[in-house]
Amino acid sequence: METLKLTAAVLSLGLLVAPAYAQDVGAGAQGQCAPRDRLVEALGETFGESTRGLGLSDTGNGNVIEVWTSAEGSWSLVVNRPEGTSCLADFGQGWALVPQGEPA
Repeated sequence: METLKLTAAVLSLGLLVAPAYAQDVGAGAQGQCAPRDRLVEALGETFGESTRGLGLSDTGNGNVIEVWTSAEGSWSLVVNRPEGTSCLADFGQGWALVPQGEPA
């Protein structure tokens, strides 16, 4: 039942971020892309997620990568492009924070 709920929520998110913005996000991954403010709103309102970490991509394209998580364990990987477009690169369930210095 949880899988069905997650699938429905992801489909809803896909409608919110407008398929017209879909484009390659690099490394062969396909993502749902939209202006950053729309994707941020969708992740927060639909999944209760917020940013937990970010970093600058070493690919030289200026992308900033973010990990979004919720208290319920959902997570999303977001690629933010310099021109203001953000892409949902991947998502899932069962996020667990590993204390720094602990083996994964």
